[in-house]
Amino acid sequence: MDPRTLKFYEVSLCEALTLILEKKHPTVVNFETRTKCNSFCEFCPAAVQNEIREDTQMPVEIFEKVVQDLSAREYKNILCFQLNNEPLLDDRIVDFIAYANKELPEARKKIVTNGTFLTLEKAKALVQSGISLMVVDNYSPNTKYTEALKEIEAYIKDTHPNVNLSVQYNRNLKEIKSNRGGRARTDTHKMSDIIQEKANLKNNYPCYRPFSSLTTTTDGRIGLCCYDVYFDLCIGNIKDGNVLDTYHNEKATKIRLELLRANRSFVKCCDFCDVFYCNDFQLRKDGLSNKEMQIQ
Repeated sequence: MDPRTLKFYEVSLCEALTLILEKKHPTVVNFETRTKCNSFCEFCPAAVQNEIREDTQMPVEIFEKVVQDLSAREYKNILCFQLNNEPLLDDRIVDFIAYANKELPEARKKIVTNGTFLTLEKAKALVQSGISLMVVDNYSPNTKYTEALKEIEAYIKDTHPNVNLSVQYNRNLKEIKSNRGGRARTDTHKMSDIIQEKANLKNNYPCYRPFSSLTTTTDGRIGLCCYDVYFDLCIGNIKDGNVLDTYHNEKATKIRLELLRANRSFVKCCDFCDVFYCNDFQLRKDGLSNKEMQIQ
């Protein structure tokens, strides 16, 4: 057994099982309020040139239902207002954040954007609506976005020091850091196809994602992983009851137990995924990983 996998079983297995048995809340709840992005990132199945999904928006009643479900269970972890999309393409996003902030004042609100629609006025609106964590991945070579982001950084640092803003200026449209659930590829096949070969041994390691995140998309489907673009790991729908009950239903538990056994073969998007978080699999703060804790 790989020593890193062994470390997982020695250090984190008990905490992972505790999360299942005690039905702890997810660390992050992601809202995909619109299935659209405007970027051309070569690694992403949701990029403009790779997208096969229809451009749909989450009905207000679905969004409010999820928020109300979380409020009923006193959810206090992170609300993240994007998934595999560009959140600022949804002109309702500020109102959604403000609603969530009212109903879940103790939860931290986070947004990740590529920054192309992030003006100073929009940044001000996001902060005023309740955003306290903001990540900007700047993939554009256009210097006008760089200058605008520097202005926004200076403003937030001077006027809202409690807002955690992280700007990555040098992201690359061609970078491939993981295969995005087996879909990102450098060959000529469509990204809607899962790559039919195992690139390395990472697929034999446990994965923390389904212990940490709850994902929702526009039609109310509920999933467990942000790399699962097409919700192959769909565990239910918001209509099934409280979303946190769905997060711990029989199907979700089975997925987690398979991953604890380092078995990813039960579904293609896991079987061919090369995401590896074995060393990072320290389940703290209801499943918050070390990587996520760095932005606290």
